[in-house]
Amino acid sequence: MSTGSSKEIQQREFREFYDRFHTKLVRYADSYLLDIAASEDVVQEVFVFLWENAGELDVKLSLKSYIYTAVKNRCLNYLKSVDITDNLGFADFYFTVASHYNPEDVVEDENEKPEMLPAILKITETFPPQMQQIFRLWLCEGCKKTEIAEKLNLHANTVYTQLKRARQKICQEFARKSQHKNL
Repeated sequence: MSTGSSKEIQQREFREFYDRFHTKLVRYADSYLLDIAASEDVVQEVFVFLWENAGELDVKLSLKSYIYTAVKNRCLNYLKSVDITDNLGFADFYFTVASHYNPEDVVEDENEKPEMLPAILKITETFPPQMQQIFRLWLCEGCKKTEIAEKLNLHANTVYTQLKRARQKICQEFARKSQHKNL
């Protein structure tokens, strides 16, 4: 007795994979973008790409690692795309903050390498104490939002909001410095 055509089986397997990973991938994307709508869009784009190109993909390790890498790359591309002018390495800042990389791995110009993280940390000194503490735990210690909430006895939404505001303040400061540099 047949359980379905090859196409039906593929659709069922894809749906199971989608159901298993969709929510996790949206949360993963959101850790980069801090924007749930954009995160959902990125994940949807990756799943559409997978479906449309399933026969042509060259997955070296596992589909799970492949899809997480694809989501990460799409997030980083999205972050770079929202930065219209990048005079101060604004995209590098996003990459540094979002993926917790050492700035030395991000900045290509040897003379600029040591400047990125200290510049970010200097900006954080102007934050209110709670925002500063949350952001430093996230950036410097690599804590997840839920871990920060537990450590500081805060609601997870408070941590999320504070991180989003911190990112906005840093972005505004970089943009302000960029404008002054171009004058």
